[in-house]
Amino acid sequence: MRKTIVIGDKNIEMEANGATAFRFKKIFAPLDLFKQFVTAPETPDEVAAQMEVSQMLAFVMAKQAEGVDMNKLNEDKFIEWLEQFDGADLLEVLDEVVDVWQSSKKTTSKPKK
Repeated sequence: MRKTIVIGDKNIEMEANGATAFRFKKIFAPLDLFKQFVTAPETPDEVAAQMEVSQMLAFVMAKQAEGVDMNKLNEDKFIEWLEQFDGADLLEVLDEVVDVWQSSKKTTSKPKK
């Protein structure tokens, strides 16, 4: 699934597909994207951790949409990417980011009869 999300004054193209979770884990090991959204966060620390993971997810999906060489991405590239945004701009759209990823997991095929 592809979607343009407005972050601050920038239009950021996001792409989520079957490789997103794998690429996320490869860049941000040992974090596992699937485990991050299994349960709702209960403590302030869990909320903060889930927000951080959502920012990382936005980075991965933005880079997939750009078609960059995913093997060259790391945490330093993630921080450089974050620096283009002001303060809480990215935090304000995290629900949208997660929705794009979750939409990519839904099937669009119809069962055979």
